[in-house]
Amino acid sequence: MRAGLDSILSPFITSGTNDKEMHALREGIKNIIKEIAKMDLAAAKKQKK
Repeated sequence: MRAGLDSILSPFITSGTNDKEMHALREGIKNIIKEIAKMDLAAAKKQKK
């Protein structure tokens, strides 16, 4: 999954001089994307009812 998400992020987000901060930023973005996917799934289930 990481390679897939990293490939859609802009290069300035996926590379930097401070790898620790860049890693934290990537992880935060991944978590946001996961939460959005969960919300979309919940909305789709609610709409089906």
